Amino acid sequence: MNLINIIDYDEGIKKLARYALERKLVPVFGAGFTAGCQAVNGGVPDGKLAKNEMSKLICAEKNCLYSYEEVNKKSFFDVSDLFFECVSSEKRAKYFEDNFTEVKLLQQQIDFLTKVNWPYAYTLNVDDGIEQNSDFQLILPYLKFRRPKTSKKLLYKLHGDANYESRYRDDNKNNIVFSQEQYLQAITSEENKDIYKALLSDYAQQHMLFIGCSLQNEMDLQYVYNKSKNIQQDAYRIVLRNEKPTLDEERSLKKHGINGVIIVENFEKFYPDFVSMYQYLERENREKIYKYINPSIIIEKGKKNP
Repeated sequence: MNLINIIDYDEGIKKLARYALERKLVPVFGAGFTAGCQAVNGGVPDGKLAKNEMSKLICAEKNCLYSYEEVNKKSFFDVSDLFFECVSSEKRAKYFEDNFTEVKLLQQQIDFLTKVNWPYAYTLNVDDGIEQNSDFQLILPYLKFRRPKTSKKLLYKLHGDANYESRYRDDNKNNIVFSQEQYLQAITSEENKDIYKALLSDYAQQHMLFIGCSLQNEMDLQYVYNKSKNIQQDAYRIVLRNEKPTLDEERSLKKHGINGVIIVENFEKFYPDFVSMYQYLERENREKIYKYINPSIIIEKGKKNP
């Protein structure tokens, strides 16, 4: 017995593509979407590699009292705390610039972003892979924003922006959300009220697709899901996985509001499969509209007008 519904791959893609065509599907991108992609002076790391890299930078500092092994065995949250506490702002800025900016996506990822008419999107990533390769416009945390009255597609960067971190020298300005303290600050900050209000509304009302998200301990998403429980409508919150989740993983996914899983054997194939189904449904929809607007006129041969 599964705690979460395991959805057939083909059925799931068709269902999601139809919701996307109706503009009722909101994508949420995680580290797995851009991990391994080329950046300005390196590659975008996944969570494990980022923890290894931050551990090395921490241990390279003269004031570090830990060995690499002691640091690296800590949780991602604890390593992030040490990273922002021990590593100089200049070295942090270089790390973010080298590994999280000027990101180049694969063509199938670009098509997924640009050939589907997404209403807007959320990302847990600090890299610029999405906005660098599409027409999404940034909304950053800790900055009050106005919703544009045009058709601009917004990208809500829940965990901050590497470009901002590498360009600006204000150490007192909150931006990146890596550590436990930073998560709690982001959730409770009055400056973030608008961005989390938007996410709360979507958790309650919209179908959501989580792409490249581990969803093992995203405190902000758990917080928003719990707040949305009393106002939720029937909606899918689906995550993609390359294998069936374990029972413990399913329990964790449920804490993030997930109620469906699609098993994807090859993500490089998923993106074109989704776009292809979306375009097929788009053509089918256009043909129905055309037939409605331009009904065929049948003239019966041999029948004279009275």
